Amino acid sequence: AKPLIRFTRDRRPAVQQAAEKLQSYVNQKRDEAIAAAQANLDDGDAWKAYRGFETIQKTFQGIELPNSVGEALSRLKRDDAVKDEKSAMKLWLAAQKTISSGRAKPARIHGMMKRITDKYPGTEAAAMAAAWAGN
Repeated sequence: AKPLIRFTRDRRPAVQQAAEKLQSYVNQKRDEAIAAAQANLDDGDAWKAYRGFETIQKTFQGIELPNSVGEALSRLKRDDAVKDEKSAMKLWLAAQKTISSGRAKPARIHGMMKRITDKYPGTEAAAMAAAWAGN
């Protein structure tokens, strides 16, 4: 973001024009991403909205974002459904790490997947664990 700002102030008109064109493109993509995340929030899908706003903050780091992005993300972090999804995803990632190590016994992996589906039913991680376990 800093080089882009610097190039918009360059003395050469061609560099300024290219930087302004790039800035316009970045702003357009940022606005589209915000609209998609807001649509998920309006539809009641807190997890997709949370992931969308979180991705926006990471992707557009250093670019000016509306206050509504930070406010929505703060509000969603406190949402119980988002907390459950985050916890379930942590377990899912731990299970994936265990699987990739190649040292875990199938019974242990199956137990990890069952724990995810039992403790966090209805989450994205539970659906992936159930699909992995063949349920």
